[in-house]
Amino acid sequence: MDWARKVYAASGWLAQSWWAVPGLALILAFGACTPAAEEPLEPLQLPDGAVQVSPELYMVPAGADDVGCPMFQPWSPTLMVVQALHWRSADGGFTLDRNAADCPPAAAG
Repeated sequence: MDWARKVYAASGWLAQSWWAVPGLALILAFGACTPAAEEPLEPLQLPDGAVQVSPELYMVPAGADDVGCPMFQPWSPTLMVVQALHWRSADGGFTLDRNAADCPPAAAG
């Protein structure tokens, strides 16, 4: 009967520490997701035709609209950018407003 007391004592300890099991499972799961080793990063390649707007922001050609006006899309290796088309403005900058673009008027329709 000595073994029965040992089992009973162990079951009491397990019952009291049951709250730690989910935490232990999370620690084991997240510990498995750590990177093995740091490798040197390859330098990012700028897209073809990229126009630098600021130190970390570029405008990349994205084709042309119906009347042949060039469109651009923002791109950055480190910054979040708006996913919207831009056009060149008369002052050399970029605009979201097609009517302010330095292009012929957009086709009606």
